[in-house]
Amino acid sequence: MQKKNFKNCIEKSLAARLEPKSCIHKFRLYVNNLNDKLAYCMDRWLSAAVDKNVKELEVHVNVKRNQYLLPDVILMSEAITSLKLSGCVSLFCFTAVKLCNLRELSMKKSLVTEAMIQKVEHGCPLIEDLRLVHCRGPVCLRISELVKLRRVELHECDTLSSVEIEASNLETFWYHGQNNQPCKFNMTGCQNLKQLTLNAGEMTDEMFQNCISKFPLLEKLFLKECNSLDKITIISGKLKSLALNQCMMLQEANINTPSLFSLEYSGHKMSFPSMNISGLREAKFHFNPSSKDSYISELQKFFGNFDQFKDFKLIMHSKQVWNLPSYIQQLKFFTTI
Repeated sequence: MQKKNFKNCIEKSLAARLEPKSCIHKFRLYVNNLNDKLAYCMDRWLSAAVDKNVKELEVHVNVKRNQYLLPDVILMSEAITSLKLSGCVSLFCFTAVKLCNLRELSMKKSLVTEAMIQKVEHGCPLIEDLRLVHCRGPVCLRISELVKLRRVELHECDTLSSVEIEASNLETFWYHGQNNQPCKFNMTGCQNLKQLTLNAGEMTDEMFQNCISKFPLLEKLFLKECNSLDKITIISGKLKSLALNQCMMLQEANINTPSLFSLEYSGHKMSFPSMNISGLREAKFHFNPSSKDSYISELQKFFGNFDQFKDFKLIMHSKQVWNLPSYIQQLKFFTTI
């Protein structure tokens, strides 16, 4: 009886709020339980939002079993610009898709198939932002028809082993792979990429060099826990920000980036045998070294790349006390944390 009263309360509240409005900006629906009766109610609530030309729609279904299938009316909306789905939400298995004004699509902890991605390409031509987080299903992600695409994020999709993207307007790509799950990248059509973030434990030196060579305009590069990297070379006249964090097997990083402004590094070994970073103005180091002396020696070599330290900012994170050379301590913006 209580559940019925709760549903009736929602029905009355929605009717009172939606009836006087010609359109609504955002509608969010969170559900922690699912059965046929509740699914029927959800269909009505979501359809009511679509009838009011909702712009941003979020549906979160946090259950271990059952699947909620979005009503067809959502997949034909001309008003929706942002669609975020999370949990056991099933998206257009057999239904045609025509979200002609959709700009952003995010799916989390959902089943995603290659057929779904194809329907997105054909029915959502204006998508600019695509994110898949902890999704199941796709082995190969192929995208070639989303000409407006500017951002793609792929986080821990456990079956994903291949990414093929051809999108000339893509500016940001973020990949966070599953442990011990290798993934191949083919992004030859993304020559305008400006920001690349990779957390790929199985990515080899060859895979990295082949990937980065496709992005001549890259300005920001972030590598984290890429534990199969050993010796890498980064050559770029455009790169402004570089982060190498916890790539535990990395032995050498040769860097030729004269426009680099910011460098961040964390790990057990600091080794930059070849560097051209004359424009650098900010460096952040996170140390947990087994030998402080070796790190001080590496720091001295590092600062040997500069003729002067005007407006230079050095941030060091360490649990140990350091006795640094006086010329490093005298940096104008020197900070020890």
